[in-house]
Amino acid sequence: MNWGLFTGNPAVIQVYTIPEFYYACQPVESLLQSTLKCFYDDQDCLSIIINFYNVSSFNNFTRLNSSSHASRFMRNSTISSLLSEMFIESWSESTNYSSYFAQCQPSSCSYTIAQRNSLLETLTTIVASPLSHVVRVGTKVRDWFKKVNVFEDTNRTITIQQQCVATRVYLLLLVISLFIVVLYTSLIYYLNTFTITKPSLEQYQQLQQRYGSDAVSCPCSRPSITHSSFITLQCEFHPVCTSLFISDLYLQELFQLYNDLDLTYATTNAFTLQGTIFSYFQALAALCNLVNDFVNDAEQQYLVSSIISTLMIDSDLFEKETNASLIEFQSTLPNSFLNSLQIIRCLTQGNGFVSAYSTNWYYITKNIVLGAMLYLKPQYYGSDMCNCATSSTCTQSSTPYIKGYLVGCTPLESLLQSTLECLYEQSCIDLLTTYLNMSLSNHLVPLNKSETRFSSNGTVNSIVQEMFVETCSSNVSYNQFFEECKPDYCSVTILEPGSFIIVITTILGLYGGLTTFLKLVVPFLVFSTYKLIRKYKQRAQVGVQQFLAQAQAQQRVPSQVSLPPK
Repeated sequence: MNWGLFTGNPAVIQVYTIPEFYYACQPVESLLQSTLKCFYDDQDCLSIIINFYNVSSFNNFTRLNSSSHASRFMRNSTISSLLSEMFIESWSESTNYSSYFAQCQPSSCSYTIAQRNSLLETLTTIVASPLSHVVRVGTKVRDWFKKVNVFEDTNRTITIQQQCVATRVYLLLLVISLFIVVLYTSLIYYLNTFTITKPSLEQYQQLQQRYGSDAVSCPCSRPSITHSSFITLQCEFHPVCTSLFISDLYLQELFQLYNDLDLTYATTNAFTLQGTIFSYFQALAALCNLVNDFVNDAEQQYLVSSIISTLMIDSDLFEKETNASLIEFQSTLPNSFLNSLQIIRCLTQGNGFVSAYSTNWYYITKNIVLGAMLYLKPQYYGSDMCNCATSSTCTQSSTPYIKGYLVGCTPLESLLQSTLECLYEQSCIDLLTTYLNMSLSNHLVPLNKSETRFSSNGTVNSIVQEMFVETCSSNVSYNQFFEECKPDYCSVTILEPGSFIIVITTILGLYGGLTTFLKLVVPFLVFSTYKLIRKYKQRAQVGVQQFLAQAQAQQRVPSQVSLPPK
C-alpha cells in the first residue's frame, strides 16, 4: 500500500499519495519494495512533503539528478534491487606496482648463474704432469712422429716422404680435434639428476642443506593437505565469559528481581538498576556464547580447509606461509563477526523493534476504553534529551548509580557503551548486591585484572571489537606436514661440468668417425698439393728450357751490319 499524507482533524483524510513509496509489516520491508522516484529533481513530491510538515531543515535536501546519465540504475528501480547491487554505481581500480613492492619489502634477492671454467683453469687441469715427464714423453712422441706412416702404399707415384707428410698432417689435425673435443666437454655444464625413493624428513633436510631448495624436488603423494593434520588452535576468552556473572544461577536470580517489579511503572523502570540489570547480564552472556560459538566454528572451518601443495617445501617457506595464513585468519575473523553484529543492530533500529523492557519505546493511550488506540512514544536519555526514535545509542547512568553501568535504548546498545570496571572491585560488587538484595553476594568473586589484556575501564564495545579473545595460540608441526605430504621420491637436479667419464665417452664416440674422415680427406689434400706443386715445377722447368734454347739459337746467327755510302 502506498504511503500518503493525512490530516487528522476532524477525521483522517488522505491529502496526497507518495508515488511508489509503500509500507508493509516492517519498515525495512516497506523500504525495500519502494523506489526513489519522489526524490528526483523533476518531481514535486519532495516539495509537497516539505511544505506539509513545514520543517525548515528539509529545505537543505539535495534532489537526485533526473538525467539518464547520472546513474546506471533505472528511476523505477526498487531499493531492494539497489541494495542487491550494494548501491554501487561503478568501480574504479588503480594498481600501483611500486606500492606493491613497498608492501612486499623483500629482505634479499638471490640469483644463480651457470658459469664455465676459465680457459686457464682448463689448461692447468690438462697440463698437470711434471715438466720433465712432459719433455721426456714429448721427445719420444717427436721421434715416433718422424717415423710413423699410416698411409703406406706400394704405389710408386707416391713417395714415402709424401706419405709421412700426410701422416703428420693427419696426426696434427687429429690431436687438435681431440683437444677441442676435450676442451669443449670439460667446459660445458650438464644437468645431472639422481633420485632417492621414500626419503625421510632427515634425508630431505640434508638434501636441502647440501644442494639448496631449487635443486631438490619432492612431489607430495597427497597434494591436498588439511590444516588440522599439522595445526592446532586454542583461543582463550575474557574472564567475564567464564565467571559467575553470566551463569544460569545468577541470571535466574536477576530475572526474579525483575519479575517482582511493579509493571505499572514500566516506563520508569527502564532507567533503574533493578529494571535493566537482568537484560544487561543476559546480553553479556549472549555475546560471550555467540563469540565462543563463532570462533569455534571459524576454527573448525579453517582446520578442515586444505592447502594445495604439489611439492614438499622447506621449513622456512613452510613457516612463512603458515604464519601468513594464520594472521589472515585471525585478522578477518573479527570483521565477519562485527559485520553480522552491525547488521543486527541496524535492523533492530531500522525496523523500530519495541523492547520488552520499554527501554526504547513505551505505549500510551488517550482513553482507557475497549478498542482504544495505542500510541508509541520514544524514551529520552541524558541531559541532551537524546531520543531512541532517531538514535539507538542514547544512554545515561542508572538509578541508583553504579560505576560504569549505563542504561539506554536497548540492552545491547547500553551494554556496548558500558564498562566492566565494577566487576573488578569487590566493594562495587558488594554495593551492587546491596542495591539488588541478592543472596549470591558471598559467591561473587571480582575479576582479576592480571588475567586480561583489556583495560578495566574500557567499554564492552572495545572488548567486542576483539571478540573477547585474550590470546589465540597455534601449534604448527612441520614433521606432521611432511608425514601428510609423504613424498614417494625426491629428485635432485644440479648443473655439473663435464666429468672424466663424460669426456672419455665423448672422445670414444667421436674418435672412429673423426679418424675415418681425416684418413679420407688428409691424403687427398696432401697428395693433390704435391701433384700441383710437381706440375708447377715441371711447367716452370719447360719454360726455362725453352727460354735457354731460344737464347742459344740467337747467338749462332751472324749479325749483318750496313755501312753508310761514301
